[in-house]
Amino acid sequence: MAGTTTENLNPMAMAIASATPSVQLQEEAEVDSRVSGFIGATVTHEYISRWLIQENKGAQIQPYAEIDYSLFDEKEGFVKSSYVFAGIWNSLHTSNSTDFPGEIGGWYEFDWYVGIAFGLGGGFSGNVQYVEFLSPGQAFGSAKNLILNLGFDDSPYLEKYAIKPYIQLLWETDGKAGSGSDEGVYLEIGGNPGMTLMEDGEYPVALSIPFGVGLSLGNFYNDAGGNEEFFGGARIGVAAGVPLTFMNGKGYGDWSASANLTYWLFGDGVTDANTGPANDDPDDIVGDLVFTAGIQCNF
Repeated sequence: MAGTTTENLNPMAMAIASATPSVQLQEEAEVDSRVSGFIGATVTHEYISRWLIQENKGAQIQPYAEIDYSLFDEKEGFVKSSYVFAGIWNSLHTSNSTDFPGEIGGWYEFDWYVGIAFGLGGGFSGNVQYVEFLSPGQAFGSAKNLILNLGFDDSPYLEKYAIKPYIQLLWETDGKAGSGSDEGVYLEIGGNPGMTLMEDGEYPVALSIPFGVGLSLGNFYNDAGGNEEFFGGARIGVAAGVPLTFMNGKGYGDWSASANLTYWLFGDGVTDANTGPANDDPDDIVGDLVFTAGIQCNF
């Protein structure tokens, strides 16, 4: 149940990042392309969504794609740029521990989303999106949600010590993405400080330490007794990304590879839910260390 979240799509750092239309020269004249986007896939051994274990047996392959259309990029005023976007995200599982009743057994999840993003003055950016979490394998019921992402680029002020904080609010409008008994509201607060090694080299390496906490602002997390819980958990990781320079500049988009290692600490809001069939070690529900690798093409 990912959507454009910090934990999945950018190996999957922030879905808040502003899209900059590409510029190409044609007969010595600049032509701005309003259309951009990306495609990619990640692979992991444990799929966790908002601190809820979805699967930790076998492998989970998670392809995704997004297309963006720039509305304007004026660079003046408080709202400096804006674009609309639409995308999909999938999770394909080699092991079906929840015994999917659907005919498409290994296709655990299919999400689609649409939204609008803004680049704002003072280093702020944000987007609003509608996303549906669906299960072709009928592993869970459909969930419809509204998501608000807000981010702040503090690097002009803190330079190499920048935290790049963000917040995400998710409103469940129909169905459940959390462990509560009714539609609720989810809050995530985090950051993504980092640095670039070999910045002037052919293969610069972007390193970061993404972290976050997941909280319920009302009925998102419940325990087995139906009691509301506030704290879903915390996470911290180490992520690295590198451009695949040998593939770039040939008219097939800009390719990059990424990897991250994240420790997920589970809170009271997910303890009972994480003892379900998706967890092959229900006695070990304090936290999990998860490795994810991915490849992405921006165009």
